[in-house]
Amino acid sequence: MQIQTDFDGGNVLVDRIDGDHVYFQPDLRDTDRPWFYWYFAVQNAAGRTLTFHPTVENILTNHAPAMSVDGGKNWQWLDPQCVSQDDEFTVTIADNANDYRLSMGMPYVKAQLDVFAQSHHDQLRISTLCQSPKGIAIPLWQMGPTLEQATYRVIFSARHHCCEMMASYVLEGLLEAAMTDPWWQEHVHVTAVPFVDIDGVAAGDQGKSRKPRDHNRDYDDKPIYPSTPVMMALVKEHCAIGLDILMDMHCPWIRHPGNEAI
Repeated sequence: MQIQTDFDGGNVLVDRIDGDHVYFQPDLRDTDRPWFYWYFAVQNAAGRTLTFHPTVENILTNHAPAMSVDGGKNWQWLDPQCVSQDDEFTVTIADNANDYRLSMGMPYVKAQLDVFAQSHHDQLRISTLCQSPKGIAIPLWQMGPTLEQATYRVIFSARHHCCEMMASYVLEGLLEAAMTDPWWQEHVHVTAVPFVDIDGVAAGDQGKSRKPRDHNRDYDDKPIYPSTPVMMALVKEHCAIGLDILMDMHCPWIRHPGNEAI
């Protein structure tokens, strides 16, 4: 059995493996406080029943972990009954599952982003916001009438905190709703920046409370990330004509009553 993270979004620190028991925690990297994101693959363990023991607190949602058996393309929540009161969870890996992915949520990385963009290439005008520190193009999506011709103007952004993957699914839903609504198509110019911290998404970083500061806290007169001044210029351009909605999408914390409902 091997625990692997050598893919987009991968993140874990394995403390030890003792037979069918895996002891693990999130890899915080440059995040300066405890945080919850982890995502790994269990390989060459088909047919085994394994118990996973978190060695730190608060790294599971109320839904139990999510799992994927197709390389992270599709996800489903495990049965919450597989989780004990101390957040240990036990899974039986199918006989044909040589790559069994587990995560605290449903990871959304560039592969999912590319599928969405390709599926809607006839309505999305795709360009580049700027280059990331690692030289990756940060996507900029636009749809609807032009900025000048629109009656209303909206900006959506996500993944300032790169681990907050569930916000990306919400963004997909909002954009698909706008694409299928004739009124939106006629009147609303939509701009979307789906992966602000695209490097962190690929690396599987936490992103939240990143040292010396994270992308969401970078909006001042001395930004340290190349995306920040471009984002500020984008907002100013919209405001000069008339910006109606700016929605930067985040995830609430992973569980407890204040984070389970709006």
